[in-house]
Amino acid sequence: MNGITISQYQTQNNMRVDSHLRDKFKKYPGGFNQRIMTEGEALEILGIQGNEIMNLDKDLLKKKHRNLMIQNHPDRGGSPYLAMKINEAKEVLEKSYMFRR
Repeated sequence: MNGITISQYQTQNNMRVDSHLRDKFKKYPGGFNQRIMTEGEALEILGIQGNEIMNLDKDLLKKKHRNLMIQNHPDRGGSPYLAMKINEAKEVLEKSYMFRR
């Protein structure tokens, strides 16, 4: 959030940040690696976790990618940056050793 803390953001915008969101912010302190997205980041972005990681195949990856793009497509009011990161996450996982063809 542009270098401001959660409490500063909360104060500036008159918002209450729920404790579960605060814990999530602490767990993932911030940002993307500017050069290369890691497989871990790609899994996090696409919401692939637990048993899905072991069974990652073309159909599951396509389903997760499609669901996120429907929600975040720039032509439907979504963010171009988020759409780019979702597409990048799909590409990273397609090239990954975890991906079963």
